[in-house]
Amino acid sequence: MTGKKYNIALIGAGRMGARWAKVIHASTRATLSVVVDPNKEVGQGIARKYGAVYLPKFPKKNFSVDAFFVVTPHAYLYPHARRALLSHKPVFIEKPGARNAAELKKLIALAKKKRQLLMVGFNYRFFDALQKTKKILDAKTLGNVLFMRLRHGHPGRANYQKEWRMDKNIAGGGVLMDQGIHLIDLVLWYMPGEIKKLSAVSQNSFWKSKVEEQVSLILKNDKGQIASMSVGITEWKPIFSLEIIGERGYVRVEGLGRKYGGKELLTVGLKNKDGTVTEKTTTCNPEPENALKALFKKFIISVKTGKISGPTGEDALRVLEIVGKTYKVLENT
Repeated sequence: MTGKKYNIALIGAGRMGARWAKVIHASTRATLSVVVDPNKEVGQGIARKYGAVYLPKFPKKNFSVDAFFVVTPHAYLYPHARRALLSHKPVFIEKPGARNAAELKKLIALAKKKRQLLMVGFNYRFFDALQKTKKILDAKTLGNVLFMRLRHGHPGRANYQKEWRMDKNIAGGGVLMDQGIHLIDLVLWYMPGEIKKLSAVSQNSFWKSKVEEQVSLILKNDKGQIASMSVGITEWKPIFSLEIIGERGYVRVEGLGRKYGGKELLTVGLKNKDGTVTEKTTTCNPEPENALKALFKKFIISVKTGKISGPTGEDALRVLEIVGKTYKVLENT
């Protein structure tokens, strides 16, 4: 891809912000021009590393950039993305897009009013094994999909209960608003349809926090397809497991990136005429930064063409609406 090199402003320089800064800097189509973060040591450190200007807060006046990457804790996604859209610039928001569906609806409406792109960072879609799975489903290799099973989680880290991810006022919830967001997005991506039934249970027995630490969720859509998922920060080892069962076979993904299992294995099993199953396992590329690079490429293409080519605000809204319904169910169980 050749052409203009886009100047990017990064809002938020935490764990995920640092990863995005590296990806943006490495791109031949973009320059990390500005880093905004209230933590001077962290923000200035990333800005110096990549030759960007550091600012402690979003400036009151517009500044000369081509697009914004908003990568902050959930409570600050909405206000920063709103200011970016008011600057008449394309905006990328890290998942989940906002703290709740109500906030995201406002951003979607504003993006339409300002005629600006709004993309959300569902990077799991771009992992090698999950991309290959999508192609298998789109080719109808498995026939009609019947159901999905997903398990995902990690053991947390020291004092995890004190992090913002465990603060409902900032995160909007617990693990469901973190890794659970990715699983729900994958369900909607692989099994498009309107969710008609939802059941869920949760617990917070390990970290003793005020948010959900473990959630089991079952979804059923208008096509009769079912997805069951378990997500938590109470695992002894990081885990990612996905199974999709179809009329003619199945797909299984074990591991995701180097963090969740070290390897990323894709197994496809297809039914033979005699009732036996032929199974083939492929080792996929486990490099997690490749997923970010692929998503960033989609964003740049979208900015260039003016037509979104990746996870949309509407995609994120559907996920957050399911999260909201799940929390209502959990309140009554």
